[in-house]
Amino acid sequence: MRRAALPWGLIRACAWFVPSWREIVDLAYLFAVPHALSDESLRRALGALEITPIDTAMMATLNALGFAAAPAESGAKLTTLDGV
Repeated sequence: MRRAALPWGLIRACAWFVPSWREIVDLAYLFAVPHALSDESLRRALGALEITPIDTAMMATLNALGFAAAPAESGAKLTTLDGV
């Protein structure tokens, strides 16, 4: 995958005419400043949360969207892309 910088000058110039680009310009600092998200205040407010295994979460999501059969019906097992 090729990685390149966004053409901020062009985006700022076109932001006068493209409303969604105007919003991107407002969020430009997020592309330049390192940042991280923390769930510390959420954990303090709610206490310990049950962690759902990724296989269970992915299968439930795919079932809800109609993209996969339930494991009991198909006997399928969700695996990672590298086969591990």
